[in-house]
Amino acid sequence: MVEQIAIIGCGAAGATVAMQARKFNRKVGISVFNQEQYSQYSRCGLP
Repeated sequence: MVEQIAIIGCGAAGATVAMQARKFNRKVGISVFNQEQYSQYSRCGLP
């Protein structure tokens, strides 16, 4: 069983992976690495 998950990027895909991993295993450690100043936001809604 997986004990630790590393997610690169906190866009829509990264956030979905983190959510699904937490649903699948409540005890797994999840680390999210992101270079952007703000985590998840809608780039389409900016203009």
